[in-house]
Amino acid sequence: MRRSIAICAWLAGSLANLAAAAPAIAEDQACGKRDNLIGTLQQTYSEKPVAIGLSQDGSLIELLTSADGSTWTLLVTLPNGTSCIATAGQDWQPLISSAMIPTAYRP
Repeated sequence: MRRSIAICAWLAGSLANLAAAAPAIAEDQACGKRDNLIGTLQQTYSEKPVAIGLSQDGSLIELLTSADGSTWTLLVTLPNGTSCIATAGQDWQPLISSAMIPTAYRP
């Protein structure tokens, strides 16, 4: 359990650093209304939100992936309501921590 919390804390910290770069992201990436961007990602790539976090500056960070992990997108929604695609890629691989597996099922 502590390991899972540590992994989540690390991920949250990493995403907070990314959110700090949000003004630069808005200049270089596709931005718009959150609902429109998520709708497009769902329709075009079959991506759905799988993780969410709140950065220190109040930005909402969302990770969307397709069911098979073939595509993924990191979406940042700024406190002013503008959402921007921060980055996207292919071959998303979720990590499963042994701390998340009940002891009875561990090898």
